[in-house]
Amino acid sequence: MTLPTVVVCDSAEKSNEIASLVKSQPDLALIETVSRQAAREQISNVQPKLVWLELAPEPNEAINLLSELSSHNPGTHFLVSYDTVNADLVKATMHLGVIDYLDPQSWQKQLPEAISRVLVKEKTVHEQLAASHNAPSQIDLSYQSDKEEQAGENKEFAQVELPSWPIWVIPSLGAILLLVLILALFARW
Repeated sequence: MTLPTVVVCDSAEKSNEIASLVKSQPDLALIETVSRQAAREQISNVQPKLVWLELAPEPNEAINLLSELSSHNPGTHFLVSYDTVNADLVKATMHLGVIDYLDPQSWQKQLPEAISRVLVKEKTVHEQLAASHNAPSQIDLSYQSDKEEQAGENKEFAQVELPSWPIWVIPSLGAILLLVLILALFARW
């Protein structure tokens, strides 16, 4: 599966750099590179599966654009990039559902992992659609009412929605715990 991709960037130099990187990925197909001003219209017109949004030069404006684009294009996945890793920007973009926050120093390493996550999500969507098309059109109402009664009796076992954490949280927590353990061992000596 190849993901149609749009790059949104206001810097010609950085646009070329990102476009070159996108073109080098076998699972991505660059549709076009657009400015932030043209992004809303172009993304609505071409409906890409992946949008790479460069946050520079004005990250707050880019986050507002990201919020708008993600709400108007629910079937589109988003990557963002910025020159530095900024915790506030990472947090804000992750809350908006971006797949990954990339920085130029590690684009080459991070991008294949981010693409893999998008491909997995797309595969899941396609499987769900296929399953819904293959589902029987008539429902056995007696079976459904039995299930509803059983669900009513077992409300205490309702499904709990677990929080989704950005991919970098768990390794960071592991590193912190390891550091605490090392410090505790060092303090004992």
